[in-house]
Amino acid sequence: MKRALWAVPLLVVVGAWFARSAYTYSYTENGASPTWSNWIVQNYNGQLAVYTNGGFGGIAFDSYGGSGRMTYPSSTASPGEVKLTYRMATTTFPGTATVYLGASTDLSAPGAPPAGSGYKIDFQFSSTGSNYSLSKIVSGQFTVVSSGVFGPGHDLMTLRFVRNPSGLILGYMDNVRFLQYSDATYISGRMAVELGFDSYQQASGPLLSQIDLGNLDSTAPDAVPSGSISATPFYNHVDIQWPAVSDDANGTGIYDYEIYRNGWLVGSTSDVSFADNTVAPSTTYTYALKPVDFHGNAASTTFQVTTPAFSPEGRRVGVRSTGAYWGAGGENIDVLSGNLNFALPLLKAQARGGWGVGFNLNYNSQNWRYDASNSWKYGTDVGYGFGWRLLAGSITPRFADAYTVNYYLFTDSTGAEYRLDQNSNNVWSSKESVYLNFDANTNRLWFTNGSFWNFGCTSASGEADSGVMYPTLMQDSNGNEIIVRYQTGAGSGYANTSARITTIEDVRAVQYNPPATYTFTYNTDSPPHLTAITGSINSGENYAFTYLPGQALSAPFNSQSFGTTAMLQDVTVTTNSTYHEFTYNSSGELTQILLPYKGYLAYDYTTTAYPNGLSYREVVRRRLSKDGIASTQYPFSHEASPSTTIHQFTQLDDPGGVGEKYWAFAPSGASAGLVTQYEGRELPGPVPKIRNDYT
Repeated sequence: MKRALWAVPLLVVVGAWFARSAYTYSYTENGASPTWSNWIVQNYNGQLAVYTNGGFGGIAFDSYGGSGRMTYPSSTASPGEVKLTYRMATTTFPGTATVYLGASTDLSAPGAPPAGSGYKIDFQFSSTGSNYSLSKIVSGQFTVVSSGVFGPGHDLMTLRFVRNPSGLILGYMDNVRFLQYSDATYISGRMAVELGFDSYQQASGPLLSQIDLGNLDSTAPDAVPSGSISATPFYNHVDIQWPAVSDDANGTGIYDYEIYRNGWLVGSTSDVSFADNTVAPSTTYTYALKPVDFHGNAASTTFQVTTPAFSPEGRRVGVRSTGAYWGAGGENIDVLSGNLNFALPLLKAQARGGWGVGFNLNYNSQNWRYDASNSWKYGTDVGYGFGWRLLAGSITPRFADAYTVNYYLFTDSTGAEYRLDQNSNNVWSSKESVYLNFDANTNRLWFTNGSFWNFGCTSASGEADSGVMYPTLMQDSNGNEIIVRYQTGAGSGYANTSARITTIEDVRAVQYNPPATYTFTYNTDSPPHLTAITGSINSGENYAFTYLPGQALSAPFNSQSFGTTAMLQDVTVTTNSTYHEFTYNSSGELTQILLPYKGYLAYDYTTTAYPNGLSYREVVRRRLSKDGIASTQYPFSHEASPSTTIHQFTQLDDPGGVGEKYWAFAPSGASAGLVTQYEGRELPGPVPKIRNDYT
């Protein structure tokens, strides 16, 4: 029986995940001076030899086309691992190579074509992108059983291939897995390395500078202690946290953690937290948490979680059509959740007939949650600073298992999230107040006016928003188009694999390569940060961005450290030098916005604890200054102690003490969180002057 395991796109924050141990390789071959007598060397139409490339030596092949093979004569090297290290002299180094695993004697011995059995992994790499194919060989007959892409080649690139007795084949580039395949047909045999190039490459192409062979690590890592796992259930998702564990003393190190629900794989992460977004209300689930090492060994800890009945959460981000908000000048304070949404309009891509799409830089403040013992961080930095996004919208698949989509999550340009969970022939819609359809057959999001977005960008595995899809083509019902291109993401060799926009092309585009109306420039941080937007149409839409890098980040509830991050500091309109300047507290919460003409908006936050044991941060006071010196305060108040998972009402008092706004919210049922009453009141009293009741 065989099974291919494909990567599951997940929204996770990548942490320090290579928990390496004391694994050592049993044999190392220096490519600059190989010991040929330790290998069976087979040459095809040329000669395997050592060349000097940019001052370093390595094995290459000296023929136009063709290849040569080196086989380690001992069969004890497999099951186990082979690691290849390459040296690259230039940035143009297309190359091919092959690794054999579980190879029979007649497959690995000299003679071509091979007549034996085993597995063959072919890979082609270059500085722009690489791909692989895995073939099963039965009596000399090849069948491709798995293929895919991995990251771009570079100097000192390492490729690791593992074969274990249970039939698992693993492939890594620079310790990032790109291949996982299970087939127990051939669990013993030899290893072989084959080199091949499309042209005479030893002067500028790749050299194999080192070969490492290692014995199999067959010991599982430490299991996660059951009492240390924190699981917080909601009606539609379960959040899980746990402490990092160690591998055994001679192990290969922890690669990732796999999460199973009722026996099915629902995701994996290199961090120590995971959100299962595919659960149902009032249901008990059995989870298994498995730390997995680089050779596929795993330990398992099981626990049960029961989700509650339907209930809204105290956290709500973005600006929803059914929400209640207060603010001005790009500011929207959610009077139910206390979230601050601030949007800075930057540009609008346009088409004929007046149709267009706006792109806003936006921030949401509710980046934290606290339960009985843990702080949880929602906020990320995808290239615009912690808590900030620049997007028209996105689609995120949420998986029920490794293969099955449970629903899609649509995020609009404000950060508001909508579940598209009504499936009709793989066309997904929502029961929430958003009227659109996502056709997963074509990756197109359709709007009621006949326009659509095509999602041709998916964030790569190394990105903080891995698996999130972004639109690359926007088209109205008359065929007018807007084209959006994105930067290459971490862990990918191709463009359109991150949230970072590189160009926007509309009908006004200048014919650069590629054509562009707006061009986005980034620095070399990790992740790269947006530093400039340049318009090519003399519209004045030119901006510069500065950041505060390496800022310590801690939870606002208990000062728990979450490492460092970059904070967006200034956005400057370069044509007239006016700017917005942003100030934050140690939790990345936006505390002041200095406006272009030196007035400011400022915010104070508080922690609200709800009866379900969860605590959230919310704006408790907003201050406004017209001159940057004196300010007036606008305080928010609520019930003395929440009796449900959301506020029952919110009051906002006028600084002069003569007026008050009042909102009441439905506490439960299908209308939970919706406004049921609004009053405009006169103080003292209060005396209602305006009252609207909603059903």
